[in-house]
Amino acid sequence: MVELTPSETAILGLIAERPRHGYEIDEIIEARGLREWAGIGFSSIYFLLQRLERKGCVRPQGRPAGPKARKLYAITRQGQDALEASSLRLLAELPPPAAPVLTGLANWPSLDPARATGALKARRKAVEAEIARLAERWTGRKPLPVFADRMFAYGLALAEAERAWLDATIAELERADGQARP
Repeated sequence: MVELTPSETAILGLIAERPRHGYEIDEIIEARGLREWAGIGFSSIYFLLQRLERKGCVRPQGRPAGPKARKLYAITRQGQDALEASSLRLLAELPPPAAPVLTGLANWPSLDPARATGALKARRKAVEAEIARLAERWTGRKPLPVFADRMFAYGLALAEAERAWLDATIAELERADGQARP
């Protein structure tokens, strides 16, 4: 079975909808907000398409006419199987958190408590802005297919959970700092 990265899975999913060329894939990534969570830059789309072609998951469809014509890619049977297996794995697995905030928190003893708490408060403001941005994008796109609605709901729920975690963490660290002072 062909193993796919999440970025390859995202690109292959767009091609599974219908044959597409790289520029169209980039437009869809931007329009659907996929860039925010899929981490696919414009420059990496063609690299990913080449990898998918080498893995036998996509094939060029037809011949581009002229030097500026865009190459269409279609999904193969092997690509369809790999897309299904990868998507099901991504839905089922719970990867370890890759949260840089935890590295900062692990270094708390080396930090000035007031500055470190200030940094967490700045992060909370950023999370609050992200919640507002996500809520606005989500509301502005309704009605959505149920899977797309759930994608926006997931991002919003994560941001709201982080806000709650930050509120509790800041309060606890401020309490601990107050108790440590003479």
